[in-house]
Amino acid sequence: MNFEDIKLLKLSEGVVSLALNRPGKRNALSENMIKELVTAINIIDKDKDCRLIKLEGEGEVFCAGGDLEWMKEQANSTREKRINEARKLAKMFRILNSVFKPILGVIRGDAYGGGIGLISICDYSISSSAAKFGLTESRLGLIPATISPYVISRIGESNCRDIFLSGEIFNAEKANKIGLVNEVVKPSDLEKSVDSYISFFKKTSRQAVSSSKALIQTLRPKVSDKLIDETAKRLADTWESNDAQKGIKGFLDKSKVTW
Repeated sequence: MNFEDIKLLKLSEGVVSLALNRPGKRNALSENMIKELVTAINIIDKDKDCRLIKLEGEGEVFCAGGDLEWMKEQANSTREKRINEARKLAKMFRILNSVFKPILGVIRGDAYGGGIGLISICDYSISSSAAKFGLTESRLGLIPATISPYVISRIGESNCRDIFLSGEIFNAEKANKIGLVNEVVKPSDLEKSVDSYISFFKKTSRQAVSSSKALIQTLRPKVSDKLIDETAKRLADTWESNDAQKGIKGFLDKSKVTW
Protein backbone atom coordinates (compact mmCIF):
# COMPACT_ATOMS: atom_id res chain seq x y z
CA MET A 1 0.00 0.00 0.00
CA ASN A 2 1.27 3.46 -0.90
CA PHE A 3 1.44 6.18 1.76
CA GLU A 4 2.21 9.89 1.46
CA ASP A 5 3.09 10.96 5.00
CA ILE A 6 4.49 7.77 6.51
CA LYS A 7 6.78 4.94 5.44
CA LEU A 8 5.95 1.31 6.19
CA LEU A 9 8.83 -1.06 5.57
CA LYS A 10 9.40 -4.69 6.49
CA LEU A 11 12.94 -5.18 7.73
CA SER A 12 14.68 -8.46 8.52
CA GLU A 13 13.56 -11.11 11.01
CA GLY A 14 10.08 -9.80 11.70
CA VAL A 15 10.93 -6.16 12.39
CA VAL A 16 8.70 -3.51 10.78
CA SER A 17 9.68 0.15 10.47
CA LEU A 18 6.84 2.64 10.82
CA ALA A 19 8.32 6.05 10.04
CA LEU A 20 6.79 9.51 10.09
CA ASN A 21 7.67 10.94 6.69
CA ARG A 22 7.08 14.69 6.59
CA PRO A 23 10.66 15.86 7.26
CA GLY A 24 10.02 19.19 5.56
CA LYS A 25 7.25 19.81 8.13
CA ARG A 26 9.29 18.35 11.01
CA ASN A 27 7.04 15.27 10.91
CA ALA A 28 4.10 17.23 12.30
CA LEU A 29 0.87 15.27 12.66
CA SER A 30 -1.45 16.28 9.83
CA GLU A 31 -4.97 15.04 9.11
CA ASN A 32 -3.61 12.69 6.46
CA MET A 33 -0.77 11.40 8.62
CA ILE A 34 -3.24 10.57 11.39
CA LYS A 35 -5.34 8.57 8.93
CA GLU A 36 -2.31 6.79 7.49
CA LEU A 37 -0.92 5.87 10.91
CA VAL A 38 -4.22 4.21 11.82
CA THR A 39 -4.29 2.30 8.52
CA ALA A 40 -0.66 1.19 8.88
CA ILE A 41 -0.94 0.03 12.49
CA ASN A 42 -4.01 -2.05 11.64
CA ILE A 43 -2.04 -3.72 8.83
CA ILE A 44 0.93 -4.41 11.09
CA ASP A 45 -1.16 -5.77 13.94
CA LYS A 46 -2.55 -8.46 11.62
CA ASP A 47 0.90 -9.42 10.32
CA LYS A 48 1.76 -12.77 11.94
CA ASP A 49 5.40 -12.41 10.91
CA CYS A 50 5.89 -9.10 12.72
CA ARG A 51 7.63 -9.41 16.07
CA LEU A 52 8.42 -5.73 16.72
CA ILE A 53 7.54 -2.25 15.38
CA LYS A 54 10.20 0.44 15.11
CA LEU A 55 8.44 3.81 15.43
CA GLU A 56 10.77 6.47 14.03
CA GLY A 57 10.91 9.73 12.13
CA GLU A 58 12.53 10.66 8.84
CA GLY A 59 14.92 13.61 8.96
CA GLU A 60 16.33 15.50 11.93
CA VAL A 61 13.13 15.75 14.04
CA PHE A 62 11.18 12.82 15.48
CA CYS A 63 7.87 14.72 15.63
CA ALA A 64 7.15 18.41 16.21
CA GLY A 65 3.57 17.73 17.37
CA GLY A 66 0.34 18.69 15.64
CA ASP A 67 0.48 20.49 12.31
CA LEU A 68 -0.33 24.11 13.14
CA GLU A 69 -1.76 24.83 9.70
CA TRP A 70 -4.23 22.01 10.36
CA MET A 71 -4.98 23.46 13.80
CA LYS A 72 -5.51 26.91 12.29
CA GLU A 73 -8.10 25.41 9.94
CA GLN A 74 -9.94 23.95 12.93
CA ALA A 75 -10.05 27.33 14.66
CA ASN A 76 -11.96 28.68 11.65
CA SER A 77 -14.25 25.64 11.31
CA THR A 78 -17.54 24.71 12.96
CA ARG A 79 -17.54 23.35 16.50
CA GLU A 80 -18.86 20.01 15.23
CA LYS A 81 -15.99 19.64 12.76
CA ARG A 82 -13.43 20.74 15.38
CA ILE A 83 -14.62 18.06 17.79
CA ASN A 84 -14.66 15.46 15.02
CA GLU A 85 -11.07 16.24 14.01
CA ALA A 86 -9.91 16.23 17.63
CA ARG A 87 -11.66 12.88 18.14
CA LYS A 88 -9.76 11.40 15.16
CA LEU A 89 -6.50 12.42 16.80
CA ALA A 90 -7.56 11.00 20.16
CA LYS A 91 -8.66 7.71 18.60
CA MET A 92 -5.37 7.41 16.72
CA PHE A 93 -3.44 7.50 19.99
CA ARG A 94 -5.77 4.92 21.54
CA ILE A 95 -5.35 2.60 18.55
CA LEU A 96 -1.55 2.92 18.65
CA ASN A 97 -1.60 2.33 22.39
CA SER A 98 -3.73 -0.81 22.01
CA VAL A 99 -1.73 -2.65 19.35
CA PHE A 100 -0.57 -6.13 20.46
CA LYS A 101 2.86 -5.87 18.82
CA PRO A 102 5.68 -4.34 20.90
CA ILE A 103 6.63 -0.83 19.81
CA LEU A 104 10.20 0.45 20.02
CA GLY A 105 10.51 4.22 19.80
CA VAL A 106 13.68 5.36 18.05
CA ILE A 107 14.14 9.04 18.91
CA ARG A 108 16.89 10.45 16.73
CA GLY A 109 15.72 14.07 17.00
CA ASP A 110 13.48 16.47 18.88
CA ALA A 111 9.96 15.61 20.03
CA TYR A 112 7.27 18.10 21.02
CA GLY A 113 3.55 17.95 21.75
CA GLY A 114 2.07 15.00 19.89
CA GLY A 115 5.58 13.63 19.52
CA ILE A 116 5.66 13.21 23.29
CA GLY A 117 2.34 11.40 22.96
CA LEU A 118 3.84 9.00 20.42
CA ILE A 119 6.78 8.23 22.70
CA SER A 120 4.34 7.61 25.54
CA ILE A 121 2.58 4.81 23.68
CA CYS A 122 5.88 3.01 23.00
CA ASP A 123 6.80 -0.04 25.06
CA TYR A 124 10.45 1.00 25.09
CA SER A 125 12.21 4.02 23.66
CA ILE A 126 15.84 4.83 22.91
CA SER A 127 16.80 8.46 22.47
CA SER A 128 19.77 10.32 21.11
CA SER A 129 21.42 12.43 23.80
CA ALA A 130 21.13 15.40 21.42
CA ALA A 131 17.31 15.29 21.30
CA LYS A 132 15.17 17.95 22.96
CA PHE A 133 11.66 17.47 24.31
CA GLY A 134 8.73 19.62 25.38
CA LEU A 135 5.01 19.97 25.80
CA THR A 136 5.09 23.53 24.53
CA GLU A 137 1.34 23.87 23.98
CA SER A 138 1.02 26.45 26.75
CA ARG A 139 3.38 28.72 24.78
CA LEU A 140 0.85 28.61 21.93
CA GLY A 141 -2.31 29.05 23.98
CA LEU A 142 -3.09 25.34 23.61
CA ILE A 143 -3.32 22.29 25.90
CA PRO A 144 -2.00 18.71 25.45
CA ALA A 145 -5.50 17.29 25.62
CA THR A 146 -5.69 14.15 23.49
CA ILE A 147 -2.25 12.86 24.46
CA SER A 148 -2.74 13.49 28.18
CA PRO A 149 -4.01 9.98 29.17
CA TYR A 150 -0.88 8.37 27.72
CA VAL A 151 1.62 10.94 28.96
CA ILE A 152 0.17 10.86 32.50
CA SER A 153 0.26 7.06 32.45
CA ARG A 154 3.85 7.15 31.25
CA ILE A 155 5.47 9.72 33.53
CA GLY A 156 2.96 10.27 36.34
CA GLU A 157 0.97 13.23 37.58
CA SER A 158 3.83 14.98 39.35
CA ASN A 159 6.00 15.19 36.23
CA CYS A 160 2.99 16.21 34.13
CA ARG A 161 2.27 19.08 36.51
CA ASP A 162 5.77 20.27 35.67
CA ILE A 163 5.96 19.91 31.91
CA PHE A 164 2.28 20.47 31.04
CA LEU A 165 2.21 23.82 32.80
CA SER A 166 5.69 25.25 32.26
CA GLY A 167 6.08 24.53 28.55
CA GLU A 168 9.74 23.83 29.33
CA ILE A 169 12.00 22.48 26.60
CA PHE A 170 14.15 19.85 28.30
CA ASN A 171 17.01 17.56 27.39
CA ALA A 172 17.22 13.79 26.97
CA GLU A 173 18.68 13.36 30.44
CA LYS A 174 15.52 14.79 32.00
CA ALA A 175 13.35 12.77 29.60
CA ASN A 176 15.05 9.65 30.92
CA LYS A 177 14.86 10.78 34.56
CA ILE A 178 11.08 11.30 34.43
CA GLY A 179 10.53 8.01 32.59
CA LEU A 180 9.57 9.36 29.18
CA VAL A 181 12.41 7.52 27.43
CA ASN A 182 14.04 4.33 28.68
CA GLU A 183 17.54 4.79 27.35
CA VAL A 184 19.74 7.71 26.23
CA VAL A 185 22.84 7.17 24.12
CA LYS A 186 25.25 9.23 22.06
CA PRO A 187 24.00 9.85 18.51
CA SER A 188 26.83 7.70 17.16
CA ASP A 189 25.74 4.78 19.36
CA LEU A 190 22.00 4.96 18.67
CA GLU A 191 21.72 2.39 15.90
CA LYS A 192 23.90 -0.07 17.82
CA SER A 193 21.65 0.28 20.89
CA VAL A 194 18.53 -0.18 18.75
CA ASP A 195 19.94 -3.34 17.19
CA SER A 196 20.93 -4.63 20.63
CA TYR A 197 17.40 -4.16 21.98
CA ILE A 198 15.82 -5.74 18.91
CA SER A 199 18.06 -8.79 19.39
CA PHE A 200 16.17 -9.67 22.60
CA PHE A 201 12.99 -10.27 20.61
CA LYS A 202 14.67 -12.75 18.29
CA LYS A 203 14.76 -15.13 21.26
CA THR A 204 11.10 -14.70 22.21
CA SER A 205 7.82 -16.24 21.11
CA ARG A 206 5.78 -13.76 19.08
CA GLN A 207 2.61 -15.17 20.61
CA ALA A 208 3.93 -14.93 24.16
CA VAL A 209 5.05 -11.33 23.67
CA SER A 210 1.68 -10.34 22.21
CA SER A 211 -0.14 -12.14 25.01
CA SER A 212 2.02 -10.40 27.60
CA LYS A 213 1.19 -7.03 26.09
CA ALA A 214 -2.50 -7.96 26.02
CA LEU A 215 -2.23 -8.84 29.73
CA ILE A 216 -0.76 -5.42 30.50
CA GLN A 217 -3.53 -3.75 28.52
CA THR A 218 -6.16 -5.71 30.45
CA LEU A 219 -4.77 -4.63 33.81
CA ARG A 220 -4.05 -0.97 33.10
CA PRO A 221 -6.66 1.83 33.24
CA LYS A 222 -8.77 1.95 30.08
CA VAL A 223 -9.06 4.97 27.78
CA SER A 224 -12.83 4.90 27.35
CA ASP A 225 -15.00 6.48 24.67
CA LYS A 226 -16.13 8.95 27.33
CA LEU A 227 -12.53 9.99 27.98
CA ILE A 228 -11.87 10.24 24.23
CA ASP A 229 -14.87 12.57 23.89
CA GLU A 230 -13.82 14.66 26.89
CA THR A 231 -10.27 15.25 25.65
CA ALA A 232 -11.52 15.92 22.10
CA LYS A 233 -13.97 18.55 23.35
CA ARG A 234 -11.33 20.23 25.47
CA LEU A 235 -8.95 20.41 22.52
CA ALA A 236 -11.70 21.69 20.21
CA ASP A 237 -12.63 24.37 22.74
CA THR A 238 -9.01 25.44 23.03
CA TRP A 239 -8.55 25.65 19.25
CA GLU A 240 -11.22 28.36 19.07
CA SER A 241 -9.90 30.41 21.99
CA ASN A 242 -8.38 33.84 21.42
CA ASP A 243 -5.12 32.74 23.01
CA ALA A 244 -4.77 29.75 20.69
CA GLN A 245 -5.48 31.83 17.60
CA LYS A 246 -2.95 34.40 18.78
CA GLY A 247 -0.33 31.75 19.59
CA ILE A 248 -0.74 29.79 16.37
CA LYS A 249 -0.65 32.95 14.26
CA GLY A 250 2.50 34.11 16.03
CA PHE A 251 4.21 30.78 15.43
CA LEU A 252 3.27 30.65 11.75
CA ASP A 253 4.25 34.29 11.24
CA LYS A 254 7.47 33.75 13.23
CA SER A 255 6.58 36.71 15.43
CA LYS A 256 7.02 36.99 19.19
CA VAL A 257 3.84 36.51 21.20
CA THR A 258 3.51 38.38 24.49
CA TRP A 259 1.15 36.85 27.02
